Amino acid sequence: MKQGGICLYLRAYILAGLENHAIHCALRHAQAGFAKALFQDVREDGVRVTLVHPGFVSTPDVSDAGKDRSKMIKLEEISTLISTAVLLPNNACVTELTVRPQRTPYL
Repeated sequence: MKQGGICLYLRAYILAGLENHAIHCALRHAQAGFAKALFQDVREDGVRVTLVHPGFVSTPDVSDAGKDRSKMIKLEEISTLISTAVLLPNNACVTELTVRPQRTPYL
C-alpha cells in the first residue's frame, strides 16, 4: 500500500474574502477545492491531503506596523500542528485545519 501526505498552506483570511483581492481569493478557493477533490482521489492509496489555514503567523515578511507580534501565532506552533496531523495513525486523516490567534494582533 502506498503512503504519504500532501499539505497545502492557505491563509485563513482567504476564507472570508479580502477587499480588492477577488482574483487572489478565487484562486485560493480553487486550490482548496482541488485539495478536497485530490483527497478523494488518493485516500484509498493511503495518501493524506491536509489543508492548513493559519491566521496571523509571525514571519519575517509580516509588517510590524500596527501589529503586536506577541499575539501572532509562532511558526513553531504551526509546525507542531502540521506534525501532529501528519503523524496520526494511517486510519485517520486531518483534512483541514483553521488556526487563528486567540487575541487580535492589531493594535
